[in-house]
Amino acid sequence: MPTGSSGSRVVYVIFSHRRPAQVERLVSRILALSPDGQVVLHHDGRRQPMVWSEPPGPRVHIVEPEPMDWGGFTMVTSTARMLEYVEEMLEYDWCAVISGQDYPARNLAAWEEELAASGADYILSAQEVNFDPRCRRRDLVEDEYYVRYAYRWRRLGRIPPQVVPVANRVAGLFGVGPVLLTRAFKGYHRLGVARSMPFGEDWRFFKGSQWMAMSKAAVRHILQVMDSRPELARYYATTLVPDESFFQSILRNAESLQQCDQRLTFIVWTGSRSAHPKVLGSADVPAALVSGSAFVRKLDIDVDPAALDALDRGTS
Repeated sequence: MPTGSSGSRVVYVIFSHRRPAQVERLVSRILALSPDGQVVLHHDGRRQPMVWSEPPGPRVHIVEPEPMDWGGFTMVTSTARMLEYVEEMLEYDWCAVISGQDYPARNLAAWEEELAASGADYILSAQEVNFDPRCRRRDLVEDEYYVRYAYRWRRLGRIPPQVVPVANRVAGLFGVGPVLLTRAFKGYHRLGVARSMPFGEDWRFFKGSQWMAMSKAAVRHILQVMDSRPELARYYATTLVPDESFFQSILRNAESLQQCDQRLTFIVWTGSRSAHPKVLGSADVPAALVSGSAFVRKLDIDVDPAALDALDRGTS
């Protein structure tokens, strides 16, 4: 058992891209609540550079950022790079991955003690996704996750849009349509080409939040699988929103690792089919504090700074 007041050395990896004052407050609050904790900050400053009101202390590690685009494979590669940094450069027992709009909803020292005693290897709420091979593709495409991962996605580019319905009508004659899909994604028109999926009995398919906590054993397993199975990265690089399946599938397929099926972050979604979490305010703080999650998201210091104050009071 490592020495220290919490019994577990936790590294908090933060991904941010704006609101530097809120990020600085998050870093300070983590370090205040976690006497043995360290922070690794990846701040993509294309929208807002990271400007500190005071120089960060020795427990804060600022890495050279690389561009990260929501829904793109850069989310996966940047996360893997941060896990490599933690593994190679820091002494740790656990690594928690959060966003710059998260904030502690628990006393982290107490939460870290629970981690040390839990017997779990990672904290992640992820669900298995199964697609009946007997179903027709025209029915399967009603499922968002099938669309994300069963097609090879690229920018539409110079391909005439009228090619898509023609190709699908031909494919329909053979009962295999639609073989092509188009959709607007991240400001571009995308073309999806049907392909076989690498999932089956020997490699099951999972989806879940990209915000999770991993033990050293889980981090090492992720890095080992990525090194030994590069075809997984090649496959996911041409999917949509790979950060909601790539690491989740690696962890949930590891029989040697024990899952704690909980959410690291308390989230309220804006609607039943929304892809975006609600910006929480002071009225949401009581529910966050009793949720059991270590963090809450997402918060906006420009919308309701009192929510952060209330969380500070509730976690002291």
